[in-house]
Amino acid sequence: MDYVIWKDSFNVGSIEMDEQHKSFLGYINAVHAALKPETPRTEIDSILDKLTNYIKEHFTAEEHLLYLKHYPGLESQKKHHAYFITELDHLKSNESNQSLTTQNLLTFVREWFIHHIMTEDKKYAEYI
Repeated sequence: MDYVIWKDSFNVGSIEMDEQHKSFLGYINAVHAALKPETPRTEIDSILDKLTNYIKEHFTAEEHLLYLKHYPGLESQKKHHAYFITELDHLKSNESNQSLTTQNLLTFVREWFIHHIMTEDKKYAEYI
């Protein structure tokens, strides 16, 4: 069962961004599915690295789109993205309890994703 299920209410009005957000959810769900005692830590770390890389690519694409559309909230969006990356890197680097850290990371990513789309990303819908 998926950890996060896509809802139409997540749509921001850009096919490209909506598809990227769906892919983002796919990575979140992949991490969740891998959190089993029998999954090698290297496999979980690989999925986390793919998630992190994808998020960075998505943020770059989203910021570029908003720049092209002259979105007045672009700087705020960049700050939210930078905060997320900083927190994600911090959670990934905490090695004291890897399974707890991964679960905390997963919870953070899920909550941030839903909140960010529903509040910040929805703001740019009228500009794209």
